[in-house]
Amino acid sequence: MPFTHHALRAKITALRATPDFWLLGTAESVKLLGVLQGATITAETRFSQVLMKLRARLAILRSILLPLLWYTASVTCITAAMLREVDVIIWNFVNAKDTDSATAAPGKFDKAWINTSVSQGGLGLTSPKQFIQATHLKSLKDAIAATCTRSAPPRWFGPALALFTEGLGPNGHGQAGTDPRLLARHASPLERTTSGLRANGLETTSSRNAFLK
Repeated sequence: MPFTHHALRAKITALRATPDFWLLGTAESVKLLGVLQGATITAETRFSQVLMKLRARLAILRSILLPLLWYTASVTCITAAMLREVDVIIWNFVNAKDTDSATAAPGKFDKAWINTSVSQGGLGLTSPKQFIQATHLKSLKDAIAATCTRSAPPRWFGPALALFTEGLGPNGHGQAGTDPRLLARHASPLERTTSGLRANGLETTSSRNAFLK
């Protein structure tokens, strides 16, 4: 337990007497998820040695970096170009190369090895494309179940609902298929013009024929 200088001495003494609890002093350190932790550990000290080891870089990806991506991507429309950028960043990070580079640097192993399961000799990292698609499907499944139970979409599904509405546009039925803003976005030029004339009370047979000409 770092930062013990902020705790009361009586509590520290009681914790030290607990057999299943390891209490660290201010100058002591411990590794958590492969990363050095402690009250006096600087950021440079914490990560300088970790980033040199492949196993440590994988631990950072699995426990810190990729979960942040999963959380954001679950309610975000991720394009193929974005996925390619993510794959390049992951590849360069695993191989200790420049993560700001737009291209994948030469590595020590085949790219497929990153997503190959550990049981088959790979690193076992989840494919971003597969995981993001799975989170989208899981969000939709849970929302449908909750909506059927409560007769209204849950509040937590709001961001994902906007994502699916954007993706589906006028297809299907219900609110996602009848949102006027989305219908206008996918309408033809004739439909958009006619809609605008109708809204202003200006639609006539002559105006429609003039547009067609």
